[in-house]
Amino acid sequence: MYAVIETGGMQFRAEKESTLIVPRVDGEVGNEVELSDVLLVSDGRDVVVGRPRVDGAKVKATILAQGKADKVVVFKLKRRLKYRRKRGHRQPYTKLMVTDIVWPGSRQAAPAASSEEESGAEEEASATRRRGRRSGLLGKRTAGTDKRGADRSARKKEGIV
Repeated sequence: MYAVIETGGMQFRAEKESTLIVPRVDGEVGNEVELSDVLLVSDGRDVVVGRPRVDGAKVKATILAQGKADKVVVFKLKRRLKYRRKRGHRQPYTKLMVTDIVWPGSRQAAPAASSEEESGAEEEASATRRRGRRSGLLGKRTAGTDKRGADRSARKKEGIV
């Protein structure tokens, strides 16, 4: 099971027992946080996409660390004007460990249809497709038309072709 969450203006894929490095989230190390901006949830079989969020879905996580990323140097220079500015920036981050994905809309695993019924339906569908191709029903154009369906003879008379 996984979920796509949004935090700090970015999207992350969260799976149970995985660690994520996200933009700073308020809280102490060891505290549990709930991320409720869940955009997508999948249980391996079904996928639910929120519009824009999945109702009632939450990702629970534990804060492992609070820290700052490596320094990024911002250097501004205007040549021949003696203008130089050097500045550094360290983005704060939070390291999270996903403990649980809560989704009230998850369905219990439905009993699988018997394999005989599935194989029969698949064979019938493929036979229909084959018959359609052989008989020329799929993708066939009517005589005298181009791929856009326009009448070629009428266009030829006008001198457009």
